[in-house]
This record gives sequence, structure tokens and C-alpha cells, in this order.
Amino acid sequence: MLAPSFVFIRQRMALYHLNAAPLQEVIDVAKRAGPADRLLFVNLPAWVSAERQWYPIGHEGVLFLPAYVTLSDFVSVNTGQPSQAIGVEFNNLTTPQAYHYGVYGPPLDYERLALEVRSALEVHLAAYKPEVIELNPAGRVLDQTRPAGSDRASFDTRVALESATWLACADRLGVALVWRADAIPPADAHVFAHVLDARGALIAQHDSPPLQGLLPFWQWQPGERALDVHPVDLPAPLEGGSYTIAVGLYDVVTGQRVPATLPDGSQPPNDAVLIGEFAPGQQASCP
Repeated sequence: MLAPSFVFIRQRMALYHLNAAPLQEVIDVAKRAGPADRLLFVNLPAWVSAERQWYPIGHEGVLFLPAYVTLSDFVSVNTGQPSQAIGVEFNNLTTPQAYHYGVYGPPLDYERLALEVRSALEVHLAAYKPEVIELNPAGRVLDQTRPAGSDRASFDTRVALESATWLACADRLGVALVWRADAIPPADAHVFAHVLDARGALIAQHDSPPLQGLLPFWQWQPGERALDVHPVDLPAPLEGGSYTIAVGLYDVVTGQRVPATLPDGSQPPNDAVLIGEFAPGQQASCP
């Protein structure tokens, strides 16, 4: 008689932790931002439930964000300050998992989502994995003022890579790229961020349209600039040696890489621009 109740309580605690983790990250992001900063969160979990039902009566899911609660109110209550945070649903990037979940916010198509992305100071996307729901920064649209200095590379003379930075932690590499559209970008171009070992073998990668699929190149206009963040999961443990980070563009339909040109006029091997390297001992603590 006690077995179903025991399983129910244990399962429910796991669901609370699963659902609460990304919402706590929302609160942390809001605390770092100003009360007037417009923050966009995409595909936050409203509720989660286990795939298998154990308890004979009632519902076993956990509801954290009911539809009648605004995300700005949720953040304000938990931070004690006003908030301009909004949450939306973008079904194109949801993935099935071993658990059931519902996404918070009004469902948007590409066009309406692009309007929200362009008006936000920060954009974050929830990533659903088998044992965790993560909240990852996706980037943001920048002003169109072109900074002084040389670009890191140009791709087919239509897209320029202005800058590239990265941070490696214990199990994650965060790659931050600033792209500029000098002309209408290739519509089907995806960004790749690759990690190569000392032999040149690919050990980790993250491929997606800009802003992790929230603002694909076919929506860009000439002159538009954006910060594009790619989270790359690293294998653990990493072996000793040096690891190289390479980025570039490719046509998702044909698989062909978009030709890249470096500032000196040369073409990098495999049209992959090397932006840095790191060793396991140089990794920083994960934020």
C-alpha cells in the first residue's frame, strides 16, 4: 500500500528539481540585469511530468508557471524589483524527451519571434535534455554601427565575422561570435563551432542557425549585426594536449561550407576559421 506513495514522492521531488533549475537561472539572469532591461526567454518549462504514471489517483506533474502568471511578475516576486522579462514558445526548437513537459508563453512563428528577439537586450533559450533542462544564452541583436578594426573573416563576401571569443569550463565551451550581414546572407547557412584535438579530429560541436535557431540568416537584412552564442558540450574527461576551436558557415541543404576569406586574403583550410585553443588545465570554472 505504501509503495505507490513512496514512488510518487520520490518522482515528484525529481520533477521539482528538473523544472525549478531553469527557472532559478531566469531569476539569476534578471538579478544581473537592470529592472528596465527587456529579457526574452524562449521555451521555458511551465510544467513537467514523468512518462510513467505511478499514483492511482490525481495528477503527477509539477506546475511552476501557470498561464495566468506573467514572467515579469514571477521575476519581480523572486527578485524584489520590477522586471521586463517575457517568455514565449517557439515550437520549432522543442524536442521530445523521456518526460512530458509544457512550454510557457504564447506560441510565436518566425516573424513574430524575430520582432521579440530584435527588441530584447538578452535572449535565452531552454534546452531540454534527458536528465536536465538548461537555460542557455543565445545572444542578441546589436546596433548597426560597424566598429573600427579588421574582421576575423568574410564568408562569400556576404557575411563578416567581426569578432570571436570563447570560455572553456569543466564540461562546456561557450563560443560567442559577432556576425554582420554585408549583403543578404545565404538563406540556408548554419553556423558551426567545432572543437578539434591535436590530431585534427572533431571531438565536440554545436551547429545551428544564428542565436541557436532563433534568428536564422534568411531573416537578416544587409547591415544587421548580432551576437551569436553557441554552447558546446565537451566530452569528460578531456585528455591532455591542446584543443583548437574552429568556426564557420555551411549550407544545411548541400552540406557545403561557405567559402571563407581571412583579412590577408587567404582562405583557411576547409573554410574553418581558427579562433583559439585551450588545454584542459586552462579551463575556468563554469558560471
